[in-house]
Amino acid sequence: MIYRLVALAALAAGAQGFSARRPMRMNLGVVQQVHAHCLGTIGERLGLEGSDYTQSLGMQSFNAGGVQGSADWLKEASPKYLTGVSTSSVTANGKTTMTIEAWMGPSYEVPHMTLKLASAGDMCEITADYISRNDIAYCAESYREDHYGADVMAWWAKGASAGPALPPSTAFGGRLLRSPAELSVQLADANLMGDLAVEHVNRWLNWLVDAEPLIARKRGAMNSRDDALRRFAFAGNVASCVAMAGEDAGRSIAAAITGPVSEAYVGGAS
Repeated sequence: MIYRLVALAALAAGAQGFSARRPMRMNLGVVQQVHAHCLGTIGERLGLEGSDYTQSLGMQSFNAGGVQGSADWLKEASPKYLTGVSTSSVTANGKTTMTIEAWMGPSYEVPHMTLKLASAGDMCEITADYISRNDIAYCAESYREDHYGADVMAWWAKGASAGPALPPSTAFGGRLLRSPAELSVQLADANLMGDLAVEHVNRWLNWLVDAEPLIARKRGAMNSRDDALRRFAFAGNVASCVAMAGEDAGRSIAAAITGPVSEAYVGGAS
């Protein structure tokens, strides 16, 4: 069955977007709506379906080390662009964090897309990035312009000017993945958070429509690079999850929310 989510935020916001609604303070319900809308949009556009990955770990839903949550690993029903999409909801110490991480396969050079939304009392947080699959300093100028150009920098500036920056990850792996486009801020305006998240996801989806396949002889190197990036993503998640839940529970949670780290484009979770 094709994976489908009801786009709750679209129902609430209508066609005019999040900012058309009356300004409101942040709460968990709004985070859930924005997350559901973004994940539902990706699912519809790319034809995602579920897998048994987190279920096989016994971690599709969990309550361990004082941390509650759920996680899933999704994939395209007809593989074309992606290795897969990890999505999670984690509640610890009164804060709920929801994530979407879309990991590209080696056939296209479009950046990986990550989105993290959090609710803590009246404030919200957004961390969003396009993880580069090229060396931004030395790559062709067209790659920088296509994926880190004026439109992305304007989006970044709009978010960065609206609230204080969040501290970077304390884990080396978490910091290593950051691109110049990473937006990571605390906001009082939930509507702005929703607008930033939707713009971030839609831009990435539009890149896929226009993407040209990578020539076959370059795909092996791309796959090796992506495997390394995902290992660092896992290491960053281990550090943060162990800090929340302790060694054993933290490692299990990190495995669930990262997805199958060593899975190649053609194999792994069913």
